[in-house]
Amino acid sequence: MKFFRMGIMLLFFLSLTSYAQSEVLSLKDCIQIALENNADLNTSRNLARITQLGVTDAFSRVLPVVNANFSGSKLKFGESTYLSDVPVGVDSLGKVIYEQRLVTTEGRERNSYSAGVSVTQKYFLMEDTGGIISVAVKY
Repeated sequence: MKFFRMGIMLLFFLSLTSYAQSEVLSLKDCIQIALENNADLNTSRNLARITQLGVTDAFSRVLPVVNANFSGSKLKFGESTYLSDVPVGVDSLGKVIYEQRLVTTEGRERNSYSAGVSVTQKYFLMEDTGGIISVAVKY
């Protein structure tokens, strides 16, 4: 019984593989599949992409870098009451006389804005040292 089951499973798998291999390919299809799966061609395509990215990186080192920023804030203060020394007059010697009184201030608000722009241009590149030594000028 065990051999019978193994035989049926073997026949089943053989029929699947023979069905998958029964597709007939034209010469054009074979060439297309070979070109898509060729490791050397795929490596060459990837190297061409990497080279193009290197050219873009080289141009980015020559061009200036421009940065801009803007920020704003708004502070609101409500009405406040506090005890403070308030000048109420001057004595005969010319000194100011103070009294402690409750002082109330109105609510107020303060707006604050800032903006900035910076431009950086590399003007000296030296790659012979194994790394990049650059000096930048900020305007």
